[in-house]
Amino acid sequence: MLTIDDISVKLSKGELAVFIGAGVSRSYGNQPGVPSANDLMNTFASKYPYIKNDPQYIQGKLRFENACLMIKENNGERELISILMQEINKPNIRPLPAHNLLAKLPFSSYFSTNWDTLLETACTNVNGNYPVIYEDEHVSMLKNSDIPIIKLHGCISNPKSIVASVDDYKPFKKTKPLIDAITKVDLASKTILFLGYNLNDVDFKTLYKDLYRILGKKFMGKHMAVTLNPTDEEIKNWNKEGITLINRDLTDFLNDLALRLRGCSSDFSTYDIKSTYLKELHNVTDCPTETIATNVFLDILKKEVSSGILSTNQIVLDFEDGYKAVLKKKPNFCAFDSECKEILQALNLCASPNEMLNYLEKKINALSASSIEVNKHNSEIIKRSDSILIYSQSVRVTTLLKSFPRDYQQSCTLYICECRPKCPSPFYDATHILRSLEDTGYKKHIVTDTSITYLMKKHQITKVLMGAHAVYMKDGKMVKFVNTSGSDIVLREAKNFNIPVFIIAEKKKCKDWTDNEESNVGYIEEKFITKPLEDEGIDTLEVAYDLCDSNENVSFVCEDGIIK
Repeated sequence: MLTIDDISVKLSKGELAVFIGAGVSRSYGNQPGVPSANDLMNTFASKYPYIKNDPQYIQGKLRFENACLMIKENNGERELISILMQEINKPNIRPLPAHNLLAKLPFSSYFSTNWDTLLETACTNVNGNYPVIYEDEHVSMLKNSDIPIIKLHGCISNPKSIVASVDDYKPFKKTKPLIDAITKVDLASKTILFLGYNLNDVDFKTLYKDLYRILGKKFMGKHMAVTLNPTDEEIKNWNKEGITLINRDLTDFLNDLALRLRGCSSDFSTYDIKSTYLKELHNVTDCPTETIATNVFLDILKKEVSSGILSTNQIVLDFEDGYKAVLKKKPNFCAFDSECKEILQALNLCASPNEMLNYLEKKINALSASSIEVNKHNSEIIKRSDSILIYSQSVRVTTLLKSFPRDYQQSCTLYICECRPKCPSPFYDATHILRSLEDTGYKKHIVTDTSITYLMKKHQITKVLMGAHAVYMKDGKMVKFVNTSGSDIVLREAKNFNIPVFIIAEKKKCKDWTDNEESNVGYIEEKFITKPLEDEGIDTLEVAYDLCDSNENVSFVCEDGIIK
């Protein structure tokens, strides 16, 4: 039997393909998803009396594909496509956490029996366009390096391709021989992960038989399906067929798989992995800033209180556990710590969910107002035609850059620096900044941290912008600050070439500097980047932060203005 560790190893070696069923696109928490086959059947029944009055429907035995055929025969194929488009292609249905996790994980290929485009959208948002294949002519456009999304039942973007009614189901070997062939070649040496399927459903059994036919007994191999509450009999029977059943929520499973792949599963307790706060934070980004973490936690709090599913006491406990788990991994998140303690204290004083919601609304508005106050000083920081170096992610920095009019932005150039590895993915930090600024007019370049001296020496940098985890004040002035490792080198080089540096952060990140304060700074972070080396017996030191000395070239920008 396969384990999640086996699957993680297969994934890391490029030997894991994923089959994605309808359950992946179902609603998750408060996020709307694609309606299920039963939901669509009920919609059909409310619209067409011949379905509502059909004996099979009344007895709950009418199959979805047969209902689709009834609509085609009574109202025509155009009517069927129209109602499916209307129900599935709604603008408020966006990629769910499961889609985002699927896009982030390095599967060798994606096979989907869903019509929606949620997976494609998530993949585009994370890694750029993936080739989508649902017709034979698409196969000829594949490149060797492509990771395809093969849609076995067609796609809503091309209604004519949709396989919905019983008469649409025809063997691929006859109708789409190239897709049949590429499926055989791609899966012959791969392990398959099945997600979002009802294993008792005729559709899944048919799908598995088709795969068995395509691959043959020799190449069928051992595979895994994630499903909720399988019976002992189902586990036994499917194990005989070569499929290990895992009793997990599919989003939880993917999140756990992502953590194991990053090599940091040991940094989380079992409870932590189940935390909604940590899961949502990792769905947004692998390397959150304090502001991102605060915003995500506030958003979850608001949703949890609004839903009324959990008691207020449970909501407070979950929030407290979530933020403390983040601080174990990010000890320099001083402002996040301060914000969460303030929020926790306020929530404990609320007598009802309505009071909680009112407080959270005020808190979110106050944070937004703080950002507006910082941005008021933007024209004193950046001038037209400036060439600006950005070092390490900071929501305050990107928000300030977005506050300029577009013609002002178009006159400036951004050099987005990839600092020390924050994630196993190359240039993760820099590309995250780039995407957050993709709608702006700046000319944007990603550069390595090793090229900073060259750019400054060639007078290609006129300003440096950074955020900060903590700002240390003495006699009303900034004397030191904590930021990502490498920041101190940037400051020293900027001083050598007389380039102004602006540290942008809210006042809540300020602390009084005392002689013993340096011992409170956490320099070392978790070793998930260097874990592969550690596993080989090579000792490493993951220095995550610098305590930087301010100088005459450095200014601190906060709600009160620019402090030299």
